[in-house]
Amino acid sequence: MSLRTLTITRTIKSPGGEETIQGIFEIGNSPEADAAAAAIELMDTIAKNAASGSGLGPAKENKPPEENKFTCEECGSIINSNESRLSQIFANRNLCRQCLGKVEQ
Repeated sequence: MSLRTLTITRTIKSPGGEETIQGIFEIGNSPEADAAAAAIELMDTIAKNAASGSGLGPAKENKPPEENKFTCEECGSIINSNESRLSQIFANRNLCRQCLGKVEQ
């Protein structure tokens, strides 16, 4: 028994330029009209997302959420919120790990 496939191609205009997308769907023993309708609907959704910039196209740079920035009161280096909380517990002020280590000695 061979697998039946359905290939659908769409050309779309996206923020990154014009692109051609192709979907290859295994339809097995499904009625061809039902499989084609589902595949076309999926490809149209992908095309709409790509055209709006939320689908295909150049990958957007993932930036981590910005943390509150704190400064070490001893050396002036930037510390993150975890270091700030830890130093507040032990020294009652904002210190980097190195300066906190010096205070604990």
